[in-house]
Amino acid sequence: MCIRDSYKITFNPAYMDMDGYSREGAVLIDTGEAPLLEEAVAGKVWTVTFDEKLVLTATNGNTSVKASLVGGSTQLYNDENGAYAISIANQACYLDSGSNFTSNWGGRMTLKPENMNFTYSDCVGEKFVVKEGLLYGPSFYTMDNATHLELSMTLSNVEYYTKSSIREGKIEAMMTGGYDFTAFPSPKVTVQYAVSADGKKLLTTITYNGNTVTI
Repeated sequence: MCIRDSYKITFNPAYMDMDGYSREGAVLIDTGEAPLLEEAVAGKVWTVTFDEKLVLTATNGNTSVKASLVGGSTQLYNDENGAYAISIANQACYLDSGSNFTSNWGGRMTLKPENMNFTYSDCVGEKFVVKEGLLYGPSFYTMDNATHLELSMTLSNVEYYTKSSIREGKIEAMMTGGYDFTAFPSPKVTVQYAVSADGKKLLTTITYNGNTVTI
């Protein structure tokens, strides 16, 4: 549905998306008077919000887990350096069971496509690179039933394709608060992805607490 300079995308919960989740609900997209994302620059950014809430369901056999996204906004725009910026603020999400906490995430990523002027159908199987990214905030997890587990994640030159298939790059995840630091071998884990020299295998190198293992 198109409403003036806005769009409403409604998801069919019977359909599983390429990332393995089914979705129920709708998102609202305000194009800020920029009909094409390539034209969305400072002052005319695209803004994405939830229409009440968006429910994501992950199913494994007879077991399913639901997460409800209920607040926050995402801004998309051309950073005018050959990439798109994705900024998120106050992303609120909670599990429908197993947790009484609601997350509150923020952050920014810079996404570089092969071609800045592309359509959705052009994306299938094409390469995208997250040149840099930082996501952070309290999560809906807790370790003491009293406070949020706070997390952060940085991404550097992460190259991925359709269905979130990562080929190259580095991701660093940290627990930053809401837990006993002495109870874990390391609050930080770094994962480096690389394709083998023969191009036939994805190598994953995991580093934590001074230990490194490649699988």
